Amino acid sequence: MKIRHSRTTFNLLITFGLLAIVASAPAKAGCLIEKFSRLIYGEHHEVTAIDSTQPIQLRLEKAYRKWLEKNSAIPKYQRQNLAKQYPDYTVLTQLGEGAEGTVYLVRDARGNKYVLKVFHKRIRQEDVDANIRAMSNQIIPTVKVEKIMNDHRAMVLEYVEGISVNELTLFPEKFGLTRNEANKIKEEFVRFKKSYQGNNTPPDYNVVYKFKTGRFVLIDPW
Repeated sequence: MKIRHSRTTFNLLITFGLLAIVASAPAKAGCLIEKFSRLIYGEHHEVTAIDSTQPIQLRLEKAYRKWLEKNSAIPKYQRQNLAKQYPDYTVLTQLGEGAEGTVYLVRDARGNKYVLKVFHKRIRQEDVDANIRAMSNQIIPTVKVEKIMNDHRAMVLEYVEGISVNELTLFPEKFGLTRNEANKIKEEFVRFKKSYQGNNTPPDYNVVYKFKTGRFVLIDPW
């Protein structure tokens, strides 16, 4: 317990130090924040060998498939509960879990793949409804809401194969890209955001880069 608290205190001290630097020297802030992210999140991620002779699209697709294969396995009891609540879908794997809910990759009877987002019980119903409305009323390209289920406590979304812009630009070596290649994607993303200025562009980590088409799409409005 003491070690855990010490690490938390250390991280907080570093955070406040960075905020002070951002205020006094904005030009150095970007580089320092990136280094800080690596310190906190660690260099534990697996580095993919960079083969620049392969197209970027192919390298990103390989990294994505590899990540999907290694993704979180779902316990048997949880899979059974999901099958009872959502009998029209077969849960394939868990894609992630956030503050609002858990996201699964699912397949329907016809073999079509979708994303099932199940909101946590602690999330208020008005916040769930607001999230659903936000997904349907975005001006920027957004994944399609296919269906609202379970008394508005879950929704089925269009399945998009893509990689978080935030993660891609922070850790390009994880996906077999060079820093310069990642910077070019980031420049494209900056232009993408500028084209929607004034329309409440969401955080970078909620936008994915669709490596097959080279386009960006929002997967969560908040």
